[in-house]
Amino acid sequence: MKNLAFLTAAALAAASGLSSSAFAQCASLTIGSTPNAVEVGTDDTFVNGDDVIGTIFFPFNVSLYGVEYNAATVSSNGNLQFGSGSNSWTNTCPLPSATFLGGPSVMPFWDDLRTDTAGSGIFTSVSGTPGSQRFNVEWRATTFASAAPVNFVVSFYEGQSYFDVFYVSMSDNGASASVGVQADGSAGSSATAFSCNQPNVTSGTSVRYSCPDVLNPTVSLSLDTSSGAVGTVFVASAPVTLGQGGSPITSVILDASNVDGGSVALLDNGVAPDITANDGTYTGSVTVGAAAALGAQSMTVTATDAASRSDTATASFTVTLPPTPGTNGPFQTGTGDGFNGGNTSAIETGFNTFGYTASTASFFAVADDFVVTDAAGWSLNSVTVYAYQTQTTPNPVSTFNDIRISIFAVNPNGTQAAPTYGDFTTNRLLSTAFTGVYRVTPTTLTNGQRAIMSITADLSDIPDLAPGTYWIGWTLGGTQASGPFTVPVVPTPVGANAQQRNFGLAAPTNWDTLNLAAGTPAQELAFDLDFDVVQSCDYDFNQDENVDLLDAQQMAQVFVGLLTPEANWLDGDLNGDENADLTDAQILAAFVVSGNCNL
Repeated sequence: MKNLAFLTAAALAAASGLSSSAFAQCASLTIGSTPNAVEVGTDDTFVNGDDVIGTIFFPFNVSLYGVEYNAATVSSNGNLQFGSGSNSWTNTCPLPSATFLGGPSVMPFWDDLRTDTAGSGIFTSVSGTPGSQRFNVEWRATTFASAAPVNFVVSFYEGQSYFDVFYVSMSDNGASASVGVQADGSAGSSATAFSCNQPNVTSGTSVRYSCPDVLNPTVSLSLDTSSGAVGTVFVASAPVTLGQGGSPITSVILDASNVDGGSVALLDNGVAPDITANDGTYTGSVTVGAAAALGAQSMTVTATDAASRSDTATASFTVTLPPTPGTNGPFQTGTGDGFNGGNTSAIETGFNTFGYTASTASFFAVADDFVVTDAAGWSLNSVTVYAYQTQTTPNPVSTFNDIRISIFAVNPNGTQAAPTYGDFTTNRLLSTAFTGVYRVTPTTLTNGQRAIMSITADLSDIPDLAPGTYWIGWTLGGTQASGPFTVPVVPTPVGANAQQRNFGLAAPTNWDTLNLAAGTPAQELAFDLDFDVVQSCDYDFNQDENVDLLDAQQMAQVFVGLLTPEANWLDGDLNGDENADLTDAQILAAFVVSGNCNL
């Protein structure tokens, strides 16, 4: 009868050797060949006997299934245990075996062996230099049943997730041995067997067990807008999937230096701009800096986990010139790639609508905002909007004959507010023409059914607008039954906020966000305003802090030679014709009466 020996609790703890870090997460190991030669052990572990176990310590951390270990339980019965302490001589087939619970086990030759005969034992050795060392564990044993000698070596490599087994001399070829590796011994856990109770282990055989699926965390990167000028603020989102083994993410860093946005830590904490905490999506805001170069700029996000594994992803942001005041666009996406070599405006990814109804016949109007940026205000001349009427046969000739304009001094959203200026009853059409652009899908670029037209409306009767934000609404008419449909800006910019309403008397609706459905991103509509900056009213000719008839009278006297101008008096050329004459005095007199700078 065999004498049983058990490892103490203290020795078990030491043998488990669990380290706090991991660098090679694996679901399973694969078997292959090794290019290395065998190295034998030189240092006796003094684990000598029948069914005995002891503890060995590694000169570097050994990685198995994504966990690093600094020690293991070594058994005379041909196995290494990283979490258990069994001296069982009875091998199990198939693997995994519940004999070794609590951690991985390496079984170079698990059989009923002994290491107490002459010349027997378990020996270790170390070779190589720190950083690239090799640690060898050699069994010189005999089988309990027949005293047949077996000699085999397990070699671990510093910084690697594989290990090798060398079978030096095997008089017993494994007919009663389990040969392989397992993750933890629990039912259904990972196990890789080279041989199990089969005579497959012959002298000179060598095997490498590798971790082929060292899965890093994975990250992707998206931006809520793909272009903008200096000062644009956009949100970067980086969904992260944990790597094999679930090692937590320690940092997600966006390198936004190419848009002069610096290094941005993306967070998953539920604080704006992040939406939901701990959902795996890391979010942050980036501001395009003053030193950003124009054109497409690449940004890279790096996600790193606690095992020091990382993944990267990139996205492109196009730095553009500052927007032209009064211009809301663009809508063209391609040049020369459309019907008959025309240009294209392709539906943006994530959207599915060619255009939005703005029809006098069906009482639908659309609106979008604009900002008067000049301190003196704007004097509007006209507005041009862009729309199409679908035609079965491509026909790049405008069918539009009606455009009606309303301007709101406050955001009309959620109301049926009357416009501040204009109305939806007066046709203000000045001109209309084909833009050379067709509205298409990304997969039907040569479709010519939706030729985009420019429709220009007269705004010369609209009073001058002071600085601030306004909303311009329009509705259109044409000779075709289709639409009309107004064209959105592509790509959709940050802050898109176009609106739409039905203004018919039968079933009027409030102005509401123009989008595909509730909760989806709003659209922005393309239009161009033509305006003049209101002229400055600095007509205080005699610089007495009053603009009055005295200024006009004194100007007139200067012009006819009855008065000599003083040094601090203004240049009298008010109309910019390079002559200071009685005409300028008449302009000034008219201003004093009317208060209108644009005389």
